[in-house]
Amino acid sequence: MEGTNNYMIFDQEAINNKIKYLDKILQNTELVNEVVNKHLSKPYEIYKLDRVWEPGGGSTLFKIATAYKEYLLKVKHKSVWVESRLEKEKEFTRKSSLLNEYEFINYISTEWVPEILFYEEANDFCFLALEYLQTFNKLINKISVVELLDVWREIYDNVYYLYLQGIVHTDIHEHNICFRNKKPILIDFEEAKFIAQKMDFKDSLDYIGQNQIGNVGEFPSGFGIEGFTCLSRLKNVFKLLVTNSLPQLIEECNFDHSCPFNKDELQHPDQRIYQSINLPGIYVEGQRPIRDSRKLIVRYLICLLGRHISPINYLDIGCNLGMFCFQAAVSPIVRRSIGVEAHSKYVDLANILMFLNDIPNTDILQFICGEDRLDELDSKIDFITMLSVYHHISQKEKLLKEIKILNVQYLLGEFATQDRYYPERGSLNDEINFIQNKTGFKFCYLITKSKDYNRPIYLFSNSYVSVIKRLFIKILSSRFYFLGTPFLVIAEKWSNVKYRRNEK
Repeated sequence: MEGTNNYMIFDQEAINNKIKYLDKILQNTELVNEVVNKHLSKPYEIYKLDRVWEPGGGSTLFKIATAYKEYLLKVKHKSVWVESRLEKEKEFTRKSSLLNEYEFINYISTEWVPEILFYEEANDFCFLALEYLQTFNKLINKISVVELLDVWREIYDNVYYLYLQGIVHTDIHEHNICFRNKKPILIDFEEAKFIAQKMDFKDSLDYIGQNQIGNVGEFPSGFGIEGFTCLSRLKNVFKLLVTNSLPQLIEECNFDHSCPFNKDELQHPDQRIYQSINLPGIYVEGQRPIRDSRKLIVRYLICLLGRHISPINYLDIGCNLGMFCFQAAVSPIVRRSIGVEAHSKYVDLANILMFLNDIPNTDILQFICGEDRLDELDSKIDFITMLSVYHHISQKEKLLKEIKILNVQYLLGEFATQDRYYPERGSLNDEINFIQNKTGFKFCYLITKSKDYNRPIYLFSNSYVSVIKRLFIKILSSRFYFLGTPFLVIAEKWSNVKYRRNEK
């Protein structure tokens, strides 16, 4: 008999057997001891464990404790088969679910699946003994928010590996993530299947939970965030955990002399972050304004450049919390958005904000200009922004030489005006000439000044930028910016349409 649940099809006989034989092994504990004795020397102790929810997969769970190591023992009757199949599958496997798990773990055989002690069948029961791991709930609150993001990336990579191997786990959720120390281990392959999916990973079953092949089933109601047992739902679990830790991390990312790369010897202590954060659900005012007109300038320059070069690779030097990178990444014209930042705390927070907001095609990297090399970014760069960071860079000449090698089309820079920041050349005017000479840009325009700091913003370009376009940039950066934004939106749409036509 079969029942359906939105294209996840269940073997009613397997479900009936699960109920029929649930915990029957507890009536024959001598058999448990006999099987364990074959594989472990005494002394050891065996404890029964509770299931996360009832009846769940139906295994009776034991913890085996020896003097040196602990193991998890799963026991289930042989007739409790793999109980689900996807719509694409023609029939049920009628294979014991514990045998299925054993075979998949053996096949995958990587460090991010459990180590197997033994698998054995005796008296119509299946016994699978695995290493004992820390559960998700016990460890997750003991690791930092940065480590939490690393854990998510590892899980993502591991599930991607399964996808490449033509494997669908079907049951990815937090209770099936355990830890060996702080390394995430994917467990419970009882319902795993071999199904090659001829689609992008982000359209696959273990990623979104449902596609034309079927669905993986839903997370039990009342135990947490609802949704399919897949990465997309699990990501929301991680987002909630990260969000709870965000306020403390933001407090640690203020910009003053606590930042080791701040060269402003006269700056007073300041508890504010530098860039303001204005993202869905996250609004924090910093030293630079929430409505930062420099973002409008960057958007417009992407439009201009995209008419001649597309797609564009964008780089923000001294990206701080990544706000300009996130904005650039939204444009379909931008293939890759890269931010480099010297201070690790800012990099960590930027990556967390990127994760929370699903920012695409973006990399935020720890990078010290003049020490690390731009060509190591392994990307062609078309457009660079360098906003109020140049005066903090010690090895300016080395950086400029690297920019020249990249053959960048636009370099947008906002510069501090104090002569003390330019001891080699003596003044900002001389420094601007030096920058143009070292980078080899054909044109250099003073296009506007930042509204808040009144710092000059220069555009270095290899192509002529008309007076009308420069005037439009001044409007965007003025208090009358609202007059220019409708035309900016039109310009973006036109550039996007042209880019799509060129793609075809």
